[in-house]
Amino acid sequence: MAGALALLLAVALAGCTGGRSTAGNQDKAAARSPRPSTSKPAVRAQPGGCPALVDRDTSPLTKAPKDVQWAIFRTEALPQSKTAGPAVTERDLTRCYAHTPTGALIAAVQISTRSMLASNWTEVWEKQTYGPDRDAALKQLRAQLGSGPQPDPAPGDLGQVAGFHFVTYNDDTAVIDLLMRYPDGSLQVAPQTVRWDNGDWQLEVNDDAQRRTVRSAAGFVSWGGI
Repeated sequence: MAGALALLLAVALAGCTGGRSTAGNQDKAAARSPRPSTSKPAVRAQPGGCPALVDRDTSPLTKAPKDVQWAIFRTEALPQSKTAGPAVTERDLTRCYAHTPTGALIAAVQISTRSMLASNWTEVWEKQTYGPDRDAALKQLRAQLGSGPQPDPAPGDLGQVAGFHFVTYNDDTAVIDLLMRYPDGSLQVAPQTVRWDNGDWQLEVNDDAQRRTVRSAAGFVSWGGI
């Protein structure tokens, strides 16, 4: 069972991309910051059957988003927000995020983590991921792991979110570098791409995405639950 979890971690911890880890220096492009939203929630539902969320602020994120709480999910601290989502939980799958930078950021963390740790992790892949390498990666994982829940990770197996940097953001796509800190103090960058489709964010699976090791958190917005 430990070997099965290790395989799933090798794929999903690369940001649900199957990406390779390479050493390198982080880009120091400036991040961006939101302004507090004064919008009130709409009565109508969003496309895809999601309830409307209060967060409508599409300003660039250069500060840690407000109204975010953190909860431990199988040793991993995950962000959640009453204003930006997730608004719906189905077993271990969470969905319905705000169509904003904050919603995209939370979705990237939630989906990438639950794609390896959820009891219904294959459902997360099927419903919340896309990309040229998704089907092949999922087929490989199913062949080697089956489709059932995987064992709990041991403390220290997973890195924890420590920061973020938005590479790009528009109404359709967000490219985000997540900074992960490990128990030994090392830092890695997990690149994540999410797209807006049918009223919610989905996570890209792409073999070309590469994790990289960095020496410091310079250039990242500090953000994390542990």
